[in-house]
Amino acid sequence: MNEDWLQNICEQYLSLKKIKYIHLPKGAQRFIWNKKFGIPVHVAMEASKALKGVPDLILFGLDGTYQLIELKSAKGKLTEGQKEWKNYGLKLFREFDEFQKFVDEWDLLHNPRS
Repeated sequence: MNEDWLQNICEQYLSLKKIKYIHLPKGAQRFIWNKKFGIPVHVAMEASKALKGVPDLILFGLDGTYQLIELKSAKGKLTEGQKEWKNYGLKLFREFDEFQKFVDEWDLLHNPRS
């Protein structure tokens, strides 16, 4: 299973469950450097540094919590920048079934519905 497929199906599942999330596309750093937007170089450099290693998904709970998620293929490895996010509760998933089970449990805890 490749990471793009896993990313796509995980996002579809989050949308189906109506869970708020953010996904920064892999090309986000290149987008910042696009000269046609006239972003000062020093601002673009700082933004690029800040985006290195940002998790694939950030989920938001209605109770004010969040969850950082990184998606990798079976052989994919975390970069040094991604490893730093472990200190903030990063969860790593390599299979959709594992992701789905975690999200279902997380959703019950952090998104109470009346």
